[in-house]
Amino acid sequence: MRFPKEKPIKHFIYRSAMLSSALAMKKFSLERELSELTSLSFQLSNSEWNSTDSSLQPFRALKLNVAKDPSLLSVSSLHALMFSTLYHKFDSSLTRREAVLIGGLSVAGNRCVRLVLSLFGNPNVVCLDPLHSLDTEYCASNHSNGAQLKIAALLINSTTASRQHDKQSLMNVLDEVGILPTHVLAALLSIPASPELLGLLVDHTVMANGGHLSASLFSLLLGSLLSNDNFFSAKYFDAMNTVVRNHILPRIGESHAYFDYVSIRWTPLMNKWARVYAKKVKGRELYECYTILLKKAPAVETKLPPSFYVRLIGLIMDCGVDKGATGFPSSQDCWKRLRDVAVQAIRLFGGNPKDLHAVWMVLLKAALTLEPLSDDWQRTLEAYHICAQSGHLVKVDRGAFLQVIRLVGAVIARQPLDAVETTVSKFVEFLQEQRNASFLWILDGVGALLSDLWNAHGEDARPHAVLLQDTLQQLLKDRNVAGVTLENNPTIKRMLEKFSVGEATPFWWQCGCGAELPASSKRCVSCLRSSTNKISWTCAECGERHYSPCHCQKCKCGVVNPRQNKAAKNGYTLCNNCGEALPQGNTSCPRCKRHNVDTSRQVACRRCNFCHGANDLYCPSCFIVHDERPLQLWHCAACHEYNYSTWSTCQGCRATRKAHCIRVRFLPWLCGCGSQNHPCRLACGTCSSCAPSVGGKKSTPGAPLSPSYTCVTCQKKCSITNITRDMIPSGDSSLQIHMCEHCKAVHPRDRVVISASSLPRHCMVCSSVVDRHLISVNGEFSHCGTLQRLNENIPFRCLHCDGTTHLSVGFHCTNCGWPRPEVEEAELAYYVWQCLKEHSSDSVCCGAWNYS
Repeated sequence: MRFPKEKPIKHFIYRSAMLSSALAMKKFSLERELSELTSLSFQLSNSEWNSTDSSLQPFRALKLNVAKDPSLLSVSSLHALMFSTLYHKFDSSLTRREAVLIGGLSVAGNRCVRLVLSLFGNPNVVCLDPLHSLDTEYCASNHSNGAQLKIAALLINSTTASRQHDKQSLMNVLDEVGILPTHVLAALLSIPASPELLGLLVDHTVMANGGHLSASLFSLLLGSLLSNDNFFSAKYFDAMNTVVRNHILPRIGESHAYFDYVSIRWTPLMNKWARVYAKKVKGRELYECYTILLKKAPAVETKLPPSFYVRLIGLIMDCGVDKGATGFPSSQDCWKRLRDVAVQAIRLFGGNPKDLHAVWMVLLKAALTLEPLSDDWQRTLEAYHICAQSGHLVKVDRGAFLQVIRLVGAVIARQPLDAVETTVSKFVEFLQEQRNASFLWILDGVGALLSDLWNAHGEDARPHAVLLQDTLQQLLKDRNVAGVTLENNPTIKRMLEKFSVGEATPFWWQCGCGAELPASSKRCVSCLRSSTNKISWTCAECGERHYSPCHCQKCKCGVVNPRQNKAAKNGYTLCNNCGEALPQGNTSCPRCKRHNVDTSRQVACRRCNFCHGANDLYCPSCFIVHDERPLQLWHCAACHEYNYSTWSTCQGCRATRKAHCIRVRFLPWLCGCGSQNHPCRLACGTCSSCAPSVGGKKSTPGAPLSPSYTCVTCQKKCSITNITRDMIPSGDSSLQIHMCEHCKAVHPRDRVVISASSLPRHCMVCSSVVDRHLISVNGEFSHCGTLQRLNENIPFRCLHCDGTTHLSVGFHCTNCGWPRPEVEEAELAYYVWQCLKEHSSDSVCCGAWNYS
């Protein structure tokens, strides 16, 4: 039989199988077949063995090394590979004992092992080789190979012989062997032998290595055992898992030995581990091994790949869903373990949008599918809470938000009134954390839940309705949403009237589109949302669409607008100026009167005593905001201008304000000359000879263009046209900062902006996002038992990068990786740093936080 040259190993194994069958039929002797096989190997490798003594050919065949024939990796690995192949059984339906009794290859393989051991396990036989008759080193090496052959034979026969006999025999052989070569050890551990013997082999290897488990040895042992077919057997899986959990993992870091976890290739190892356990749906066992690994080496968490966490979460979920799987004691225990892993994964990889999405999808699926299904709403809200607490908020879309509304509404309808309080409280917490949700979704969702409360519990649910109303009003106030009140929303207003919350509306009017609205609503909510042109109301007669608020105007067809018509029928009139509904005969509008009084009234600033109008948003002299009318600024991501919180569109580029835009307090900035200036201006009023733009508005035509300011650091005057501009990351967006043209110091206005408590701050010990309420006015906060004053949002220039003008933010230099000067001066033992490397595919920063 001729074999091609390109696959000598496979054909050698196949030839060995033919050899064992021939031995079983007693047609050929072992020496003859090995001699023929040696001649074939010589032809393939062009060896120069010209001895005519055929009795030496078997010895020379097993002595071939890599230099003679690269296809035969080494003697020891070849032995283990051959014996494991001989033990292979073709019929998978047979048990191991049945295969041994009637399987030809198994019987022949066992006999071949005994014959080879009788020949090569005896040093006297080996020394018959005239080339090495006096070579003691060769004899010792061959004696080691013989011991390795005995180990392979014991492992192969371990499933048929007496366990106690195999155990004692293996212990006797291991006493004769020192440290096994890595390729031999890997081959032996991959043999589907008795798990008890594999455990003995692992213990011997660790003891031979000095009693401690090094990183390379850990990777070798675990990777080899995971390649064992016993892991895919229902009979031996638990025993193999015991070897990993009790013989390998507890030895990590024993006797305070250093464990070089950085040198291990964790990604392929952990993915292989997760795939092997997933085949048998062993989520609980994998979770236990994961907890032991982190307990023995906590720093390993920074090296585990996100794909392993995704597989682990999915496997735990499968154990909870699959009723036939032997997993966790209860569904609550399964969710608890899954939640702990998800918290760890989101904390480590939440900065990467792709990794966060992968973890979130598995977490959300588990929350919706685990038993009992009646608690799906609670698990879903808890999943959103986990992401919010870790500082990596999941951007909820309209479909996901409506899903939460449906889940909460369903549980409100079936729960007793006593349990509704917990449900409403958790939903309120969800609303407060979802800063990216549109306020229109929130209005519609709260209106739907108010309807569910009334339909299920009636007047008794009034306290819960009041809680939802107060929460919604606070959310609108915190987001500085202008022009939107609960009284103008038809669904919420009708439900609040049923709960007897607030004053009843004087009348309801119907728009031409069919929507019914309260008297205080001057615009139709349905018309506003159905068009991009901000239509206020539709004529019921001709269908004409009107853009101005529904006051006292008429349609082109001569029909009075529906709001005025309904007011007249109910004994009300509309104010000609503001459109407020007034009782019949009342000609004085209280709203207009109050506005007129405030316009003419003068008040004194509480700080500089400068007199200004009562309707002014701030003092024009010192730029201090009124306490009664708090003012904030929001950042336009399109043109990087700052606008008043009362404006819904940017005054510079007319872009619409986004729900997740950056918001900062209205605070003046101090120029180097000592003057306080408007927070929307870059130029100082004292240093400049013109009045620059405010809030993105263009400056007055014809004004001299010489805006400037005095740098606080170098005390030199800087022209606005010559300052340097740079972009720094801030959360999910970026900010444009301006620097002095002389010393490259950050502009005083930008320092006020980036020092705001609304920007995300991270703990330099655990990298978690700090709650803004814990940050003081001075920018200090206490976290992880440490008082932290360092604001990582303030840009810095690295002292170790020579000649660079690059600015970095965070706790380390993005160019050389050196800690920022404040961290270096503090001489901290450790800190966290954020990876800002861009992906080659979509140019998105990695964003992962790591330990130093």
